[in-house]
This record gives sequence, C-alpha cells and structure tokens, in this order.
Amino acid sequence: MNLFEIFKSPVRTKLPAGLELRALMQSFEIHYLSTQTTSKHQLIENANQQLTFLGKPKPTVVLPVLTDWLIKKARKHLSLWIHRLSVEKNLEFTGLSIRQQRTLWGSCTAAKRINLNYKLLFLPADLTEHILLHELCHTAHFNHSRAFWDLLKKLDPDCHRHRHQLKTAHEFLPPWIKMG
Repeated sequence: MNLFEIFKSPVRTKLPAGLELRALMQSFEIHYLSTQTTSKHQLIENANQQLTFLGKPKPTVVLPVLTDWLIKKARKHLSLWIHRLSVEKNLEFTGLSIRQQRTLWGSCTAAKRINLNYKLLFLPADLTEHILLHELCHTAHFNHSRAFWDLLKKLDPDCHRHRHQLKTAHEFLPPWIKMG
C-alpha cells in the first residue's frame, strides 16, 4: 500500500466500550442495544455507571449522541467546579460556556467570560483544575504577564509541572474524540 492509498482509505472508528472521565474520577461501561427505530437515538445513564445506547450502533450515529451527553455532563460538573474555585479564590467571572473546541482547553474573554472544552473531563483532576485556575487568573490579568504567572503559581503550586503535562494531555483523549 503506498502513501496515497493510506491517506485515501477511510478511517475506521470503533464504537467505544467505555469512558474514563478522569476529572470526575468516574468510569462508564457502554452497552449498545440495536433498535430498528429511525427516530431519536438515546443514551441512558444507569445508576451503576453504565451507559446504554438505544438505536443504530454505528459510529456516525453513536458518536454525536455520546458527545452531546459529554457536553451536558461537562456543563453540570465543570460549572460547579469553576464556581466553587471562583468563590474560594475570589476571582469572579461573568459567564461560562462549555464548547467542543478542537485546539483549546479553555479561554477567557476581556469581558471575563470563560469558555471550557468538554474534553477536560478526560484529563486527570489536577490538570483540569489547573486549566480552570488558569482561566480564572485571566479575570484578574487578561494576559500572560509576570503578575498572571505569579498569581497562577500562588493558586497552583504545581503550576510548572501541570504546564509540562499539558503538552501531552491529548493522550488522555479516546481515539474517537481525537479525530474530530
């Protein structure tokens, strides 16, 4: 097979068997129940950390439903987390969005509105918290000045280690997420 054929061939995506949401210290098994319905597909979260997908179990159907579930989970948990940190650290922000960003873990606007990537759920909790603190520090210093880094280091004494770990943090993402 030559390079042209490799790049031309479709990428095969396997259906995920589970999810490890390290930031929340939660793991989920995923079960698939094939249904003939052409209407809405469902993802049901059971009490024992199992997810059941009802519908056509193929990647083009499952992955968007799974992504929507992850975004909702991130809205709930990351929102509570950043609000708690905001109060504890006395760093106020004006709004929060959970997004499906390709290259950023988070961002903060000049108006102190914070945007977080739902993929933070896959990172270890200390890295996720580092990113939340990083964005909160931008509410006090809207730049990467010395004052910004001093504040972040004060709030996160392991700041330098976390910054280094973020260079390879994409490795925590499941393969099906890395593709899109």
